[in-house]
Amino acid sequence: MEPIGKQANFTFQAWSGDKNKDYKNIDELMTDKFYSGKSLSELIDTVELDFI
Repeated sequence: MEPIGKQANFTFQAWSGDKNKDYKNIDELMTDKFYSGKSLSELIDTVELDFI
């Protein structure tokens, strides 16, 4: 996932395999069950996150 900013309107883009999805805020990103039926909140202890 990565934050994308355009004229002070930030969105977050997530991808998994060949799927992409944009989110308006971090809460949507963390709670959407986008990753094989699980949310990032559910997976946070099992994934490695890199911040650029």
